[in-house]
Amino acid sequence: MQRKRSNGTGREMIAEAIALFVRNEAVLLAQVAETNKALAEGQRRFARIEADLEQIKTILRHLTLTVERHERILTDLPEVIRQKIGFKPRSQGNPYTSKRYRGRVILGLLPTCSY
Repeated sequence: MQRKRSNGTGREMIAEAIALFVRNEAVLLAQVAETNKALAEGQRRFARIEADLEQIKTILRHLTLTVERHERILTDLPEVIRQKIGFKPRSQGNPYTSKRYRGRVILGLLPTCSY
């Protein structure tokens, strides 16, 4: 059985098919170009984000070191202040200088010296 040809000869059908193929190819190539452009933009953005992330990491490392240094300073500060103002700790041998006995002297519970 032979196939019936509709609307034109074989050559016309081949020409139409080639024309359709060329149009489809042009559309495909345009889509590929758009996809490549979007991909390149995405790669540029990703590279910028990675560079920003590295800067952030550097800043955080610096801030961590600064905070650690400040913690050491604050920890040492009470002792440094004692040394600067010449603070001397009370002697442990004199019971009248301890907090426990000072209150009793003030209240008159312990004998006071009257020279």
